[in-house]
Amino acid sequence: MRTRETAALAAGVALYVGLAVDSMRRSSATFDEPAHRSAAWSHLALHDYRLSPDHPPLVQSLAAVPLLFMDVKMDTSDEAWKEHDYLRFARHWLYIWNDAGRIVFWGRLAIVLVGAGLVAAIFLWTRTRFGPAPALVALFLAVRREPPRRLRRGRGLVACNN
Repeated sequence: MRTRETAALAAGVALYVGLAVDSMRRSSATFDEPAHRSAAWSHLALHDYRLSPDHPPLVQSLAAVPLLFMDVKMDTSDEAWKEHDYLRFARHWLYIWNDAGRIVFWGRLAIVLVGAGLVAAIFLWTRTRFGPAPALVALFLAVRREPPRRLRRGRGLVACNN
């Protein structure tokens, strides 16, 4: 790959990450995001799938990886945990026992990095298949402010419809 193409790819990925981080820092957690985030953390940290057995764990688990390096607190004696009431447990886990801002930010950042990898893959695949000029167009389309639905998920939201 030429130096200009490498620079364009690096700039495009950096722009994508910058726009996504800016967007995610200015938005609060969605209604079901605490439930997905707490379920993902319990999957990875405790190997316990009681909170979200009906959703595939891959994206949730990726979002929870940074949480393994944080001091995340949980009360196993909580009634919501014992009763498998995942929405009530999620509210306690995120907003009472832990720093919601930090957990949401770091969990979303992991998904932003997945999105950045997708942006790079789009550029590289298009370059291999069609050449450098179409690859730059594909990079622009992947990074633009209002990307297609799948790339918009790169804001870092963790939800079952990712």
